[in-house]
Amino acid sequence: MAAGTPLSLGPGHNSGIRRIEAGMLSCHADMNLANNPYELNMDRLINLEMEADFTGKAA
Repeated sequence: MAAGTPLSLGPGHNSGIRRIEAGMLSCHADMNLANNPYELNMDRLINLEMEADFTGKAA
């Protein structure tokens, strides 16, 4: 607490809407195993051209 005082920093909490807008989704709160990355706007994290095999690649 003392280290943050000169920087005008204090205790706080995460803002749910800011977290979601930033794309930082929480497992079981914002998504579950029934969702896929495309539904969650996370397709930028998928590389279907990679050599490694993974579950769901063929689909």
